[in-house]
Amino acid sequence: MASQIPEHIRAAIKCLLEPYEVEFELVKRSSKTEKRYLDVKGAVAYTSLSRWTLSRATADGKLPHIKIGDGKTGKILYDMKDLDGYLMSCKNKIYRKDHKER
Repeated sequence: MASQIPEHIRAAIKCLLEPYEVEFELVKRSSKTEKRYLDVKGAVAYTSLSRWTLSRATADGKLPHIKIGDGKTGKILYDMKDLDGYLMSCKNKIYRKDHKER
């Protein structure tokens, strides 16, 4: 990513930040450092769904999950791709009044 930004732009940014004593450094974020799995709290924040809705979809088999441990002490993790897929499956199709299904 740093190589994609021209040197004169990087120099200008460094110059702008210098009075604030802030060092400018571009760090390429590896896909390995990004979270892929979310716990229930993270999944609720990511999807804006309630805990109840997530647990119902999980119990009904509509939302794949990973369970680590047993019983009440177990931890449930959701893959972000599965959360996106679940949301897309819930997406309503809106048709115009004059639209006829084939």
